[in-house]
Amino acid sequence: DDGAPAAVIDLFQSEIASDSLTLSWRKSANATGYTVYRLNEKTKKYEKIKTLRGTSLKIGSLSPGHVGTYAVRARKKIDETLVWADFSSPVTASTLPPQVKSVSQRKTSVSGYTLTWERVKGATGYVVYRYDSEKKRYVWFKSTSANSMEITGLKAGRSVKYKVCAFVRLSNELHFAEYSPVFEAVT
Repeated sequence: DDGAPAAVIDLFQSEIASDSLTLSWRKSANATGYTVYRLNEKTKKYEKIKTLRGTSLKIGSLSPGHVGTYAVRARKKIDETLVWADFSSPVTASTLPPQVKSVSQRKTSVSGYTLTWERVKGATGYVVYRYDSEKKRYVWFKSTSANSMEITGLKAGRSVKYKVCAFVRLSNELHFAEYSPVFEAVT
């Protein structure tokens, strides 16, 4: 077939880890290979990462909280000349956010306090888990996009253990980083 390659139309992120991400796409008509590019935020130009024949690429050696913009171009050799399709629509892809390192408490009333933690790179939001002594495990308490949460209605002198976990949303699913170290708050 001497037809030019069709552009990649459905690039998406298919896997996520703390140090890698995987991009996938459907085979383009007439394409014999693909080149994956990442946008350089400083120069605003796309830089080549890899050329391959398959329709997915795992990009490793990334740091937690990496967020990048990626695009793919299909290609085909016709009479010793490389013919390129247009760039695919760009997608934003990310690794898992880093672990929340420290949680602290600020007393706000006799029956409550505010938990705070540092924001971590690449997080969509945070889930606060509270230790349930009956179930003997940490259970989902509340989620927030902020880096603090006010907790009220507690008995004075009560101590409660918490863990905070950053998450990122990918294709309507939540993917979680490691839990923070346990923090014990006291009213």
